[in-house]
Formats: sequence, C-alpha cells, structure tokens
Amino acid sequence: MTTSDPPSPLGQPARESIEALAALEARYARERRRDKRLAARLVSALGHGGYLATLFGLIAGWVIYNSLAPPGWRPDPPPFPFLGNSFAAIGAITTALLLMRTADIARSDRERGYLALHVAILAERKIGRLIELQKLTLERAGVPREDIDTDLAEWLRGNTIDDAIESIRATLPRDR
Repeated sequence: MTTSDPPSPLGQPARESIEALAALEARYARERRRDKRLAARLVSALGHGGYLATLFGLIAGWVIYNSLAPPGWRPDPPPFPFLGNSFAAIGAITTALLLMRTADIARSDRERGYLALHVAILAERKIGRLIELQKLTLERAGVPREDIDTDLAEWLRGNTIDDAIESIRATLPRDR
C-alpha cells in the first residue's frame, strides 16, 4: 500500500491477508510453466459445449462422407478404423491434459490452504494478545484475576474448534 492509497475499511490485518493472497496468486501464475498454461487453456476449451458439438459434427461428417462417397474416394470405409484410432488418441490426449490441469489445481489449492492456515494462526495469536490485554486492563481496573479467569473460561466454553467443525458439518448438505 502506498501513502496515496485510501485506508481500507477492512483494516490493516485483513488488507495484509488479501495482499498475501494476491501475491501468492501472482507468484503461482509466474511459476506456471508454458506447457501448464497451454494445458489450462486447452482444458478450458474442452469444458465448453462447442467442443462436444465440434466432435459430434466431425464424427457425423466423417461417417456420412465415408458411407456415401464412391468406394475409391473413401479414406476410411466402414467400420471406420481411422476414426476409431483418431478418437482413441484424442481421448488419451484429453485425459493427459485433464490430469495435468487437476494436478495444477491441487497444487494451487494446497498453497491456498497453507495461506488460510497461516492467516488463521495469525488471527488466533492476535485474539490471544487482545484477551491478554483485556485481562490486564480489567486487573488494573481492580477486577480480581480469579473473576476474570472464571468469566473468560465461561465465555470460551462451547467455542472450540471441534464445536465449529460440528456446526459446519451440521449446516452443510451431505454428500450423496
């Protein structure tokens, strides 16, 4: 952030986390090899209906031409062995591209997970410091340490990671 940037309504820690995520994405994009970028573009094209329409059109055109053309003009007469071998090769190439892209996505997701864990740990540390600061403030105001600890323990009860996980599991739809 430069001095001319307006202050973020999210605050400094959130802005730092967002900037860290943006830096991770930029680094990830820079580090991707040319073949992985090409594979990503090709897999993206495979995910559109136009790809299937083109394949079906090619198959239909090939079958119709090789069925109706004069016998001497048929490069691949029925049962169309060239067509079958061509699509077997296309299937193998498509599978390889999809596997490359899946591995790439898994790596990116893993790095995002590490970043999310890092942000969560930093947030937990900051919250812990705020609790300690609040305890110190209450002690200085004359509240006995035992009362502070009792109130804090009661407040924290039911706020464990296991409770949060169970709440999330209960809220999310079940896999079928």
